[in-house]
Amino acid sequence: MKKISLLTSLLALFSCEHSPEQRKTAEALLLQFVIAYELL
Repeated sequence: MKKISLLTSLLALFSCEHSPEQRKTAEALLLQFVIAYELL
């Protein structure tokens, strides 16, 4: 669970510093990472 909150923090940084398009890409990659991590 701690890793999830860490990823959320990283996503917050991305959303502050990047355009909406880049943020959506970051969100998609982060979501894929979370799903892959949960499946392992």
